[in-house]
Amino acid sequence: MVVGFIALFSIIGFFVVPPVMKSVLIKKLSENLNREVSIKQIKVNPYVLSVSVKGIAIKDRGKAEPFVSLDELFIKTSIASVFKRAIIIKELRMAGPYVRIIRNNDESYNFSDLIAPKEGEKGAPKKPPTEKKAKPLLFSVNNIVISAGSIDFLTARKRCSIPLRI
Repeated sequence: MVVGFIALFSIIGFFVVPPVMKSVLIKKLSENLNREVSIKQIKVNPYVLSVSVKGIAIKDRGKAEPFVSLDELFIKTSIASVFKRAIIIKELRMAGPYVRIIRNNDESYNFSDLIAPKEGEKGAPKKPPTEKKAKPLLFSVNNIVISAGSIDFLTARKRCSIPLRI
């Protein structure tokens, strides 16, 4: 019985979860960001509670160029998350992050549509009647490593480019 549980846990964790997670992430991110999202590979290790996502690419809205990309995102969580009712990330690694920021002629940016308008601004959602305040999400992120990153800042007005490397 125990051997069967361990085998089932391993099969689901290593072979079932990654393709399902990849499909759901691509669909939900594409819908919510209103941009084409692609992911090359997801690996899950249920024994050490880690996830590795390789080849993340979010294209600029309506364009073929990338807006954000990441060679690899590695997250290792802690079992203490269950007991403390908080998300505890023991390790977070980002390899090869890239962000392409474009300042348009109208002073907007290629990500302006992702930022919700402030209360009182045009297009801002109306504030609902007073609701009971929800408890804040508790979390802890430790051991953050970002390597080989870059940001390209382009402005349409002066046709200049400012590359930044991490």
